[in-house]
Amino acid sequence: PTVKFMTLRGRKIDFRYGSIPAIDGQLVDYDGWKLFEGPHLNSDLGSRVLTITHGRQGRVLDFNTLSITDMVVE
Repeated sequence: PTVKFMTLRGRKIDFRYGSIPAIDGQLVDYDGWKLFEGPHLNSDLGSRVLTITHGRQGRVLDFNTLSITDMVVE
């Protein structure tokens, strides 16, 4: 099965079962993706460390050492 559509912003997205999706003809590079990447949650894939931020406050949850570290973001 294949799905092709145009987004409201004009980007062409193609999905095919068993294949890597393409956006505007470029294959999606999953190797460069993080587990979480956003304004408040960040974590590298496989790191087992999650960084949470809000404003200048931050907290790091390290599941390797089962530790929590609070920080002030500069």
